[in-house]
Amino acid sequence: MKLGKILSANIDETDLKKLVGDNLKKLREKAGLTQEQLGEKIGLTVTAIAANEQGKTFPKIATLNFLADFYGVSTDEILGRKSSDVDAAINCLKSLGRVEKTENGMYCLTLENQKTFFFTEENLVDVVEGAKEKALESDKTFRQIFENQFAKVKNSERNDKMNWDISIAYNSAKGASIIAEYGGNEDEVLEMFFGDKNEAETALSFAQKVIPLILDGYNSEVYGGESPAGAVVIAKIDGRAYRAIFCDKWTAREFVDFINNTVEEIVNHAETSV
Repeated sequence: MKLGKILSANIDETDLKKLVGDNLKKLREKAGLTQEQLGEKIGLTVTAIAANEQGKTFPKIATLNFLADFYGVSTDEILGRKSSDVDAAINCLKSLGRVEKTENGMYCLTLENQKTFFFTEENLVDVVEGAKEKALESDKTFRQIFENQFAKVKNSERNDKMNWDISIAYNSAKGASIIAEYGGNEDEVLEMFFGDKNEAETALSFAQKVIPLILDGYNSEVYGGESPAGAVVIAKIDGRAYRAIFCDKWTAREFVDFINNTVEEIVNHAETSV
């Protein structure tokens, strides 16, 4: 298939290969990785990575998707296109609070109550479109749907007793921890440290998305696995899959435990408070 057809546009394939190659090289260098280190993390040979970055070959679609996940960007960004969907999603979120793009390429939303959420471009569009669809199907506004999904769960009598929150703390220039608090007591916390703050922000975004849904009583399962990008954590909730990409399987396994333990502690505390 010609690359022009993939992009649904008439475009010179040589120029496109060079553009994509330059973008991939910039993303790798921004991540502080050599071609050898990148190859070890995503399962590609140095020869293949070099050929892609030099514009000699175009990465396979599956590889392109995994690289987008790995770097925390959209495939549109790698292809050099501006995403109108991302722009529209950002405009929607600006009605809720302050939206800023971090150095890691993620989007940070700060609500009026100072609660903070992090999104990759892919997650950003997914979250906003999902909230907009639910708003159209109900008598609630986009703000109400979003806050119900990603702020403290308040919809049911059971969830009214689940006093919990999850946030991020930057421990150093590089590392960060995500912290789950429950029961309104500073001593009742669960914490997981990440050596890479980008991975911590990815974990926070994932946790803020799936924990409220799990607590809402949907059929759910959280587990880890391997991927070409390193390791993946998947949450299957009511037939829909959410995923977060990490560099190694040990981090993914620990994060699965963190999610499950957090949910268990929140539920246990709510039940003993009855």
